[in-house]
Formats: sequence, structure tokens, C-alpha cells
Amino acid sequence: MSTALATTEKRSVFILTNHIATGPWSYRGASDAVMKIRKQIGAVGYDIHALRHTTATELCIAGADDETIAAVTGQSAKMVQHYTRTVRQRVHALRSKDFRD
Repeated sequence: MSTALATTEKRSVFILTNHIATGPWSYRGASDAVMKIRKQIGAVGYDIHALRHTTATELCIAGADDETIAAVTGQSAKMVQHYTRTVRQRVHALRSKDFRD
């Protein structure tokens, strides 16, 4: 992913922009684009909230901080806490093994 970002022409401070690259991609725009692809691949049952939840969870497990998770998912810090609440205990428990060894 870092290679793709490094080699992509920068037209904005945002990674995903609106169609004229003057601001971030809107939630509605992203949702419509994702729905179009979901229909094409027969995945209408997988909504954008589930994808955000999965992304937040996987980033949390990988050790990303809340600020990074919020930047990737486009969520507020409060929503990151909500989306990662169930996995956070497991992450802390796994990290605590280092203290016991």
C-alpha cells in the first residue's frame, strides 16, 4: 500500500477526494461507489458499515492507534472506540503476555 501511495500523483491533501479533487470524498459519494461495486460482484449483503467495522477491528489488532484508525475509516474518535470495543480487550490481553514472559 505504501508503494501505491508513494507513486500516485498527489492532487490534494486527501487520499480519496471528490470528483474535482478540492476536498475529501463525501460519505454519500463513497457509499454510492461501494454500492455500485457490491452490486457488480453480488455482495449487496455486505454494507459499508460492516466494512468500516472490519477495517477498524483489523487495524486495532495490528496495533494502530485510534487516531490512525479514525483517519483510515473516516470516523470520529468516539466511533473508533465504539467499533473496536469488543476487540480491544482481546488486544490488551494478548499484549499482556509480554509482561508475563
